[in-house]
Amino acid sequence: MAKFLNGGRVLKLCMTVALAMSLIVSGGIIFANDGNNKTIQIIATSDVHNQFYGYDYATNSELTKGGVTRVATVVNGFRKENPNTIVVDNGDLIQGNSSQLFIDDKENPQPMIIALNKLDFETMTLGNHEFNYGIQRLEEILADLEDTTVLCGNVYKPTGERLGKSYKIVERDGIRVAIIGSVTPHIVKWDATKLKGYKVTSPLEETQKAIKEIKEGNLADIMIATVHMGKDGEYGDDSAAEIAEKCPELAAVIAGHEHAVREDERVKNIPITEPGTNGQYVSVLDITVDNNKKVEKVISRLVSTDQVEKDAELERLLTPYHEKAVKDAETIIGELKGGALIKKDDIQGVCQGQIEDNALIDLILEVQTYYAEKSGKIPAKAHHVSGAALFSTSANVQPGKIKRADTANMYKYDNTLKTLKINGKQLKKYMEWSASYYNTFKPGDLNVSFNENVRMYNYDMFSGVKYDIDISKEAGNRIKNLKYTNGGEVKDTDVIYLTVNNYRCDSILLADLFKGEENVEVVYDNSTELVASIRELIGQYIQTVKKGIIKPQVDKNWKLTGYKIDKKQEKVARELVNSGKLQVPISADSRTPNVRSLTWTDVQAVLKVEAQAKAKK
Repeated sequence: MAKFLNGGRVLKLCMTVALAMSLIVSGGIIFANDGNNKTIQIIATSDVHNQFYGYDYATNSELTKGGVTRVATVVNGFRKENPNTIVVDNGDLIQGNSSQLFIDDKENPQPMIIALNKLDFETMTLGNHEFNYGIQRLEEILADLEDTTVLCGNVYKPTGERLGKSYKIVERDGIRVAIIGSVTPHIVKWDATKLKGYKVTSPLEETQKAIKEIKEGNLADIMIATVHMGKDGEYGDDSAAEIAEKCPELAAVIAGHEHAVREDERVKNIPITEPGTNGQYVSVLDITVDNNKKVEKVISRLVSTDQVEKDAELERLLTPYHEKAVKDAETIIGELKGGALIKKDDIQGVCQGQIEDNALIDLILEVQTYYAEKSGKIPAKAHHVSGAALFSTSANVQPGKIKRADTANMYKYDNTLKTLKINGKQLKKYMEWSASYYNTFKPGDLNVSFNENVRMYNYDMFSGVKYDIDISKEAGNRIKNLKYTNGGEVKDTDVIYLTVNNYRCDSILLADLFKGEENVEVVYDNSTELVASIRELIGQYIQTVKKGIIKPQVDKNWKLTGYKIDKKQEKVARELVNSGKLQVPISADSRTPNVRSLTWTDVQAVLKVEAQAKAKK
């Protein structure tokens, strides 16, 4: 193995499998053989996002749940109980959690690749984030896999060859299992520049093609699909549910991408399962076949890694990587003076950084503007607008020393910069799209709330302009008083340079909002530069431009309008929420906060319960 594995501190060997065993037994073991029947067990991970050690390097803190070291304990326990076990991964494996440290290291295997080799994963289906680093680097990373087969049946190289295999046949106890893999086709939206010359086809059609080939060749007794896409999809043609519906030959579908926790959601009696993210769960499929090798039943369940002991041997192998990431995370790059970058939420669950301008988003916008203009691609005195989002409700930095890890808390993803040349009409269109994040305010609402169908990372705030967002109006008609910060109304025909991250540029602006509009031009793309990620640029900006000292500065260039809240009622609601007696509603999948405004009716319901409880005493 590469030299990196030979160094580092060896943690004490303390493997304890009792907890994992009790966890497995409580789920109900399905044994390998039952008379003439046999049970094939499939364990799946998805969207692990480089969570290799059970440690969050963005917050520099140990986790109690998740990490492939805990997954290893669960997998090894299941294998002891049923040797007919197959382990697969469903993508977004190597990106996230300080992954850039290891992506840039070409001398040593990436830590998640170490884990797949150690745990004998049969397959790894590529996820959309695998494409973030370019095909050449991806293939270099995957070259360190030993026996794991890379699946990606719907991406073709310029030569016409598939980037990964369409399927793999795995045999257990005489039963042949076909694992069919594909990725969401919308990688062409998010990583278009990295996929030039590549052909991305329909996952459904490729799955059907694979099934036909397997059936005609009598190659397998069981077929499952590992698809890196959500159950219901994002854009209409990337749905795991559609694959289940239109491929009745499948015994099960393992979904991913949307970080959902799905145990057994059936479409045409085909179970769809998804194990969340970061190794917090694994999906377990028990597929029983009769003596004719026909699928008799499929049981699908999730197993949590919460409080599971880490596998000591895998932990030992990954300790050098962990120590490298911790050392990097703890490097001091500057100091924040004068208060947090975002104020504490007035109402718990209502993100303050999304209802008013804040110093964190202004810092990100300042960094984007500075480096785009430094490129020389934007003419002097040109109208320059920048847009950026908060990616997490916990994004913030507190006063004191700023560690490198804190930049991940400011900016979660490895996005790069792009600048588009557009016009004023297009800017307004983009800003209206962003403002659809808010629910339309109704009389009686006690707080501003957010659209359940819009992820928080799709709400952008802007610099270079001043504007109001009138949330009494319906989406599409909310941006008011739009002017440049240096004065003058934004006119439809104005030439504007717009700087955003590559994800926003490729997946929303070029692929949707500005699609087919001839005057749109990419004038700057920093992805090939030595320091390219916005997160790294933030750290560099603090160190070099700000000389290591930043303060919470807010230009207050935008505000919400069109709402009026009863202050007395709001005060009562706020006190109930902040004391834990009343909850701000969240989306069913828990990914979008604050999806409905509280009303006095909600407050009265809690007060009534309290009054009844007092009366009983």
